[in-house]
Amino acid sequence: DDEAMTVLNRIIVQEPMSAESYLLKGKIYFRRGELESAESNLKTSLFWNNQLIDAHILLGRIYVQKGDCLQARSYATSALKIDENNEDALGLGRQLERCSK
Repeated sequence: DDEAMTVLNRIIVQEPMSAESYLLKGKIYFRRGELESAESNLKTSLFWNNQLIDAHILLGRIYVQKGDCLQARSYATSALKIDENNEDALGLGRQLERCSK
């Protein structure tokens, strides 16, 4: 992960609008449990490319973990608008059924 982060940071310096680089950094932070950094990078990735379904799904998962069901539902809805058959987006929807309970 550390080596990947170094490479991703170099890419971002050269190409600051690289939505995919921010997405990958967000995934790494999410996997590490660093939710604030993950959230920031995922939101930046969506700023540059709002069609990155993985970013919507991961942000939804972050908000489920934080107990913010309304925000999580918003990202789940966005993900399903991009691809209504995406298994991860559907799984997030199932998670949301239990979010407010």
